[in-house]
Amino acid sequence: MSSLLLTLPAELRSAIYSLTLANSKIAVTVRKDGSIFVTKGTPLLAACHPIWHEALAQLHRQAPTLASMLTFHVQDFDFEHVIAYLRSAGDKQLRAMGVKRNLRIQHTVSSSVLTPPSSHTRTEEFRAAAAKASLTHWLDFAGRCLYTTGHAASAHVFVAEEVSGGSSAAVAARIGVWEASFETTVFCPRRKIDSGRSYRAFQAGGLARSEWVCIADMWRKSVA
Repeated sequence: MSSLLLTLPAELRSAIYSLTLANSKIAVTVRKDGSIFVTKGTPLLAACHPIWHEALAQLHRQAPTLASMLTFHVQDFDFEHVIAYLRSAGDKQLRAMGVKRNLRIQHTVSSSVLTPPSSHTRTEEFRAAAAKASLTHWLDFAGRCLYTTGHAASAHVFVAEEVSGGSSAAVAARIGVWEASFETTVFCPRRKIDSGRSYRAFQAGGLARSEWVCIADMWRKSVA
């Protein structure tokens, strides 16, 4: 027997799905291709196939605002899929995420990122440089994103057992080297604020620094 819900107009069903999903504690993992995997759902997603299909499609379109937790898995600071997803979400959904504080980034870090430069093989050197470049891109994006949308800094979690070769000394050394570089390339240095544009850049640089502090602190704690 068909559900009475399916007899309602599509616009009303959509409103019901959004309201129900927004008030449920739904946890979603976003894959690299942008598709979502529901790790903690709601009875609505266990309904008949037509309702499940419509509700899941609604969740996919509005996951940043409907999910109570939106998780991305990041390997060696490669945030490109995170940036692509957040750009596609648009400012309205990003502002909602800033209110819900539902963005969670789970990190794994390989030994090549932590190996001292003098001990690097050519492959490890390339991977470490790629990790730093990706992190630089993320901090720059996060600073501008935080400034324009009011989005709160992300929650970062490092999977301790998957931080290969992650001694506290190695992590501290890598953080120190990268932070010195970010001071001149990402964080906006103190300077005379002579226009609205430079003021925005100054503010974005400060927000990028806040995002880096969150990452560095959690990275240190994962190997403490």
